[in-house]
Amino acid sequence: MNVGILVAMDKEYHLIRSLLKNVKPYDFGTRKKACCCGKVGENTVFLAKCGIGKVNAAVTTTEFLNSCSLDAIISTGVAGSLGKLTTGDVLASTSCQYWDVWCGEPNTKGQVQGLPVAYPSSADLFKKAYLVDGVKPGIIVSGDRFITSEDEKSDIRCNFPDADAVDMESAAIAQACYLYNTNFISIRAISDGCDGKEYDNYWETLAKENFNVISKILKKL
Repeated sequence: MNVGILVAMDKEYHLIRSLLKNVKPYDFGTRKKACCCGKVGENTVFLAKCGIGKVNAAVTTTEFLNSCSLDAIISTGVAGSLGKLTTGDVLASTSCQYWDVWCGEPNTKGQVQGLPVAYPSSADLFKKAYLVDGVKPGIIVSGDRFITSEDEKSDIRCNFPDADAVDMESAAIAQACYLYNTNFISIRAISDGCDGKEYDNYWETLAKENFNVISKILKKL
């Protein structure tokens, strides 16, 4: 399988890159990005750093799909917990949607007019990800803002009570994959509780362990 993996930040990129074998540089698209190609198990993995936020994520996904022959795209990296998940958990998305989109009635909050309310993950990708011990299912909501306080978290939970985690890229990547009819899933390690207290310490304590779980998921695909 040819798998495209998109991450937002340097730390995420280097952790995923360390999981790949036979790594080679790979350039694509109109902008220079951190990008490489390697193997995880029997799968060929194209890895790129898209940058933070929805526009960066959507542009890079589109360039990915127009430049590589991909069977699936995975959004991975870290996310904040909106409730029941704790720092160190690894989540496989059942679906992704926006928390910061409102197009007015009769649309649902989070819905881009004319498009689905949420973007379900590939059932096959989810099934394989969920086979890995410790991986938990959940709904990811995305928006162009770091969530660092209980008030911000409560606002999101009020409008999206079923959401489990929040990030800044997954829903945009999911939307692009939906438009291109490409299999998609988001695999996210929980780095904090959206309160600004745990994030920095995460990279020194749990990051490597979490990304090894992501490696196990890639080998199942």
